Amino acid sequence: MRFRGLCLFAVLTLLALPALGRTGSPPISFSEAGVSELADVPRRVLPPLDLARIVADAEAQDEINSRLGGGPYIFAEPQPVAFGVTDAGAWEVLADGARLWRMRVATPGARHVNLGFSRFELPEGSAMWLYNRSADYIEGPFTARDASRSGEFWSPIVYGDEIVVEVYVPAGAEGKLDVRLGSVNHGFRAFNKAGACNIDVVCPEGDDWRDQINSVGFYTINGFGLCSGQMMANTSGSDRPLFLSADHCNIDAEDAERLVFYWKYQSPVCGQQSGGSLQYNQSGSTLVANEAFSDFLLLELNEAPLPEFDVFYTGWDRSGNVPNGSVAIHHPSTDEKSISFNEQPLGTVGIDPVTNFIIDDGISHWVVDNWELGTTEGGSSGSGIWDPDTGLMVGWLTGGFASCFIIEEDFYGKMSFGWSDAGDSESNQLAPHLDPTGTGVMQQEGYYPEIIGCRPTSTNHCFQNRRFEVSMTYGDDVAATVVPSFSDESGNFSFFQSTNWEMLVKVLDGCRINGYYWVFAAGATSLPWELTVTDKFTEETQTYQAAPGIFPVVTNSMAFACATE
Repeated sequence: MRFRGLCLFAVLTLLALPALGRTGSPPISFSEAGVSELADVPRRVLPPLDLARIVADAEAQDEINSRLGGGPYIFAEPQPVAFGVTDAGAWEVLADGARLWRMRVATPGARHVNLGFSRFELPEGSAMWLYNRSADYIEGPFTARDASRSGEFWSPIVYGDEIVVEVYVPAGAEGKLDVRLGSVNHGFRAFNKAGACNIDVVCPEGDDWRDQINSVGFYTINGFGLCSGQMMANTSGSDRPLFLSADHCNIDAEDAERLVFYWKYQSPVCGQQSGGSLQYNQSGSTLVANEAFSDFLLLELNEAPLPEFDVFYTGWDRSGNVPNGSVAIHHPSTDEKSISFNEQPLGTVGIDPVTNFIIDDGISHWVVDNWELGTTEGGSSGSGIWDPDTGLMVGWLTGGFASCFIIEEDFYGKMSFGWSDAGDSESNQLAPHLDPTGTGVMQQEGYYPEIIGCRPTSTNHCFQNRRFEVSMTYGDDVAATVVPSFSDESGNFSFFQSTNWEMLVKVLDGCRINGYYWVFAAGATSLPWELTVTDKFTEETQTYQAAPGIFPVVTNSMAFACATE
């Protein structure tokens, strides 16, 4: 379903649209006439929590986690519940016979909320949305295919202390409806509280590491824990979505189904350490292999990341050769993605998986004595470390004592040890999964999965199911930056700051009206600019320009013919 009622003169109007968590159609109640006001929707208020005790317990756990093998970073408090479409909320029948169910759930004092549905079954054509009280942050639509193999669904994060659950069932829909909430997870830690010494990946220090940065994400565990990790290349060059993290994040086969993965959560402006978007997310995975000694965890995501997530499958080096320095890319303390630099050769030790004692003559772990730029923190666990000479990943963070205030050691499980030395079967080795054809190579270059059409980047918008690539330059041929919130047919560019939008661009499907795709653009700037729109199916390009001090409005309703033959 698309946004309704766009006419030629209105498509240029710059609107304050809600922040879509997942790019898709808005909740039905936003546009359907005659539905009840949100204030009239039944509301469940959960009992208040002892937040002082919860925070103290989490900080105590942080101390444990800073040692080797501690556990994930705790950011939310689970609250078990048991209600759903049969015994909570309210149903309404729409004019066309479709049905709409809504329920409000409040957990007072929460910074953000995520939900665990113990049952999630939807009839064909049905959908569910989640949004906050002010309706300025939306996740969805979710459909039956988002359910786990066990029939559960674990949601992405929604900001605020009250969340609205909306379910739409079309008239005559066939199939079982069973949506039951089992856990409301009260977020008590903000998603932008890392130490000030961390370096945003958007900063110039990250320029040589753009691909590796795009491989790193974080994930939530049962709605309350958090770790980092990265997508891994394999020797067959396939897009099998294998995600490597740390075993001490304590994930079993059941937990793996309840993970929610987030990509591109990073500051839009260097030094801001905030402003990232949680909209690039996906749910569910399968436990493939894990091993406690080298502390690795290998997961397979239920689906490959969407092309607009722009995920790189990072290369690796299992040779065990000592790098002359190291680069870490990670999510510290639920913060936007950061990058850290160590300029000294890595040391090597062993870690006893039972006592967590350091074995000085061991071979399982790399040691970073200290970071010259940046650091790591809770939440960084499982994130990779790369050799600056090759750009290949050589290990993953298992623990340590580094922070912005303390120059201490960090420990990384070795790719060379976790490859096959640490275990004796496919369930505790990396080799069978990252080298499925048994090539025996020591190094594997990273790659982007092959996609048809536009590849989204920080400077390219992709519209109409990746058919059209849109980029823009300003001034002396400087690339404009994509504003993170956008849809499949419209988006914005900024020149200097992500909060200052200079250009709105729309590529609309007018095929049923006049046989063409339409290009519209408008904005506010006195700088010269050039806008380029490319049809990636035909390689036809349209270019629009403006001289200094002039901002023409682009209204091209015959920009690209719809036929591709």
